[in-house]
Amino acid sequence: MTARPLMKLTDKAVANLKPRPTRYQAFDEGCPGLSIRVTPTGGKSWVWQYREHVATTSGGYAPGKRTRFWTLGTYPALSLRDAHALTEKARSLLKTRGVDPAAGKREASTAQTFGELATDYLERRAKKYKKSWREDRRQLIADVLPDWQSRLVKTLTRRDVHALCDRIIDRGAPVAANRVLALVSAIFSYGMDKDWLDHNPAARLKKQPEQSRERVLTDHELVELWAVLESMKAVTAGATPCIPAMVARGLQFQLRTGQRGGEVFTMAWADVDLATGWWTIPAAKAKNGTTHRVPLTPAALALLAEAKAHGPADHGWVFAGRAGGSYHARATKAIALLRSAGLLTGDYWRHDFRRTIATGMTTAGLPSTIVNKVMNQQEGGPSVTKIYDRYTYDKEKRHALDTWGRHLDALLGVGSLGRVVPFPR
Repeated sequence: MTARPLMKLTDKAVANLKPRPTRYQAFDEGCPGLSIRVTPTGGKSWVWQYREHVATTSGGYAPGKRTRFWTLGTYPALSLRDAHALTEKARSLLKTRGVDPAAGKREASTAQTFGELATDYLERRAKKYKKSWREDRRQLIADVLPDWQSRLVKTLTRRDVHALCDRIIDRGAPVAANRVLALVSAIFSYGMDKDWLDHNPAARLKKQPEQSRERVLTDHELVELWAVLESMKAVTAGATPCIPAMVARGLQFQLRTGQRGGEVFTMAWADVDLATGWWTIPAAKAKNGTTHRVPLTPAALALLAEAKAHGPADHGWVFAGRAGGSYHARATKAIALLRSAGLLTGDYWRHDFRRTIATGMTTAGLPSTIVNKVMNQQEGGPSVTKIYDRYTYDKEKRHALDTWGRHLDALLGVGSLGRVVPFPR
């Protein structure tokens, strides 16, 4: 490849690229070969330039002579972060398996590919109707698009779907395989509605058996986890922590409030009333679609004060990154990163936090009805009751989180110790 000028592409830099009389490309110095192509009309698309890889006598793959170009997608539908993730996945597959990401496009450049269908699905369906659309996008980038980005939609078969799921199962993630199967099936169904294809190759495929998790953190694990999160917040300048300090604060806040991780890491300052000590989760963000008021204990308010003091100026997210963006995606991997670094000994995950807190509150004698109100869990019962029961349970929720907070403080050796409620082992 010939030498070309490089620049540091950031979200702001990409957004500020202006059209010129002729088409041009801005290459990203942080991702070799990746560029953003800008047309005279202002259209922007991501392009990866690379060398084809050919099989070697040793069984591997080495760069060949021909240069290839792969159009990943258009901006802003495909963000800078997602373009980086797709490129790195494609680079890995190219080097290890010789998979050419642009092969499908060369076969039929005007045909509709799965990558195009997936983008259309995210923009027109998932983002409008699914609170979990970011998780859909993550799964696509991690497990589907590296192999299917340029595959023609109408050529994908049930065998292809089986092969996709088998690769995920073989790495020891059967539950993730089920989620990916459900996602690609939803995308194919959407494609049928839009006349992209006439059948769903993922329909009625058998899922892997799943077991409901019952994992609850022990007192020792809670203390160990809290200490590790404190150490992540105290990393000295110049050192590189396993997870950002702001992610550590968010995880501690989740342990204090018992709310869902996605709701914590998309928490906005506009939803917080520091004066009265309440956080309102809008219905649009709440998993069950119901507006939820969360009482903030003094310890939770202290974490918010830390977040405000250490976060970037003029940002909307509470647990914001340096540039003001959300840490939602990075927080999902935080426990795995801490465990892989040898800092945590337990086999729990972030999803187990809420079960641990709920168990702690019921063990302390709080009624399950109130615990469900704290957790904003969907409850059964006659629909008429749900419609007319508009009591907010604010007083009871605050008492429940105060009770949990005293237990956690006692374990950590801070504040007024009070009575320690033992957790089930």
